[in-house]
Amino acid sequence: MRAMQQAVKLTSVNVKNARGHALNWLVAQCEGVEYLAETVVDGIGHWHEAHRYDTDGAQAQPIIDRVGITVRRIGRNLGGFIWMASAYDQDEDDGVEGETFLLAAMRCHVIARMGEVVAVPKEFA
Repeated sequence: MRAMQQAVKLTSVNVKNARGHALNWLVAQCEGVEYLAETVVDGIGHWHEAHRYDTDGAQAQPIIDRVGITVRRIGRNLGGFIWMASAYDQDEDDGVEGETFLLAAMRCHVIARMGEVVAVPKEFA
């Protein structure tokens, strides 16, 4: 007898506010890869690092370079700087803000590919 696969429940999020698992899941969707919420070791001993595009420059920088995302500091708040990212074909004034360089860049990437309001698994929202 075939096991029934449980349907994933989705919810809408505004990418301008996305972070953590929701944003990382969306970036993985844009990149066409299966999202890894945690680091895993496969059956032959290979490590597959968790996707942390919003905090790991080694994962995000190749996307920023390939897509041509520009990020600039636009101000300060109590927690630090405010960053704005824009895609190569986007007016800099229409960029996407983030509390960190990588948050701004990855939000920009997702909005450019998927739009501002998108569906994510409810468990990540």
